[in-house]
Amino acid sequence: MSPDYTAKNILNPATFHIKTLKRLLILGVDPGTTMGYAVLDLNGALLSMKSSRTMNLPMLVWDVI
Repeated sequence: MSPDYTAKNILNPATFHIKTLKRLLILGVDPGTTMGYAVLDLNGALLSMKSSRTMNLPMLVWDVI
């Protein structure tokens, strides 16, 4: 079953669990026609990267957290 990416579900405290972060990260977002993001640590190492024509902000938040 795929996650429900609606803003209502993501922002609902009953269904949304924040992971505890142990380090600081840098998130870069390109909100163009094809939305993309990259997650880097403070040393500049790439930790995650994704782009999609169908990605929206709630989907990006779900992927990053």
